[in-house]
Amino acid sequence: MRVNAAQKTAVAAPAQASVSLGSTLVHLLASVKFAVLLVAIIAAACIAGTVLPQGQEAVDYLRKYPEAVDRIDFFNRLGLTHIFSSWWFLGLLSVLAASIMTCSTRRFATLKRTSGYAWRRAAGSMLTHISLLLVLTGGVIRGVWAQKGFIELRQGQIVADFKGEQGSAKLPFAISLSKFQIERDDAVVNSAAAAPAGMSAAPVKNFRSTVQLLKGGSVVGTATIAVNKPLKHRGYTFYQTGYDPDDMTWTSLEVVRDPGVPVVFTGFAFLVGGLFLVFYLNPWIEARKKIA
Repeated sequence: MRVNAAQKTAVAAPAQASVSLGSTLVHLLASVKFAVLLVAIIAAACIAGTVLPQGQEAVDYLRKYPEAVDRIDFFNRLGLTHIFSSWWFLGLLSVLAASIMTCSTRRFATLKRTSGYAWRRAAGSMLTHISLLLVLTGGVIRGVWAQKGFIELRQGQIVADFKGEQGSAKLPFAISLSKFQIERDDAVVNSAAAAPAGMSAAPVKNFRSTVQLLKGGSVVGTATIAVNKPLKHRGYTFYQTGYDPDDMTWTSLEVVRDPGVPVVFTGFAFLVGGLFLVFYLNPWIEARKKIA
């Protein structure tokens, strides 16, 4: 069967349109103006996230100002009360990551056809792009998988979950309060001893909880959590946050899990490496060549 020119054109048209669309998309992602626009929008969203109450803060804000329920509900429908975990914010980060990845691909092509000063400069630029990708990836991981909440403990109580912003969340281990202590003017008052006369009026210098970590009913570790001295265990960080001066067998701990932190720190390491290569090592090598 013969295929005439009109039929060939009809078949080729969708393919050409697809190629054209792909080229336009790549060109857009590689555009510096587009990247700057994305960064500006993300920066504006971050500013809004620091100004507007987020998550549990929004709930506390409503308790304090119940007349603001309509305004908070409107912000909530727009995703402005949970910006850093909203689909549109994570989408912006993903698009920016795609833009940086496109630029990195072009830098890689430059690496293959250059050498010397130009190669080192392109390598440093590529390391910087990779660092930004890692930081953005860490931000997405944080938005999707990070957890934050509180645990309330009494002496001898064993708890294996905590109250998060999305409800109760399970821990992969259990935690038990062994002892709570308050430090006042170089004296320690704990749950096992009554405060000396007049001690209750002394200013609090510090307070801390001694806890046991359990797995399968067995104690796997003991640690002390104090103000500015958190406990880190299996990806979770516990901060000492509160106590009841009338009940020293009770304490509250903040629980934070952020699996994106190691990725972000790795990104910062790549950033330092890229900047060192571009602004220090490369000029130093060229200066040595001129001297030689």
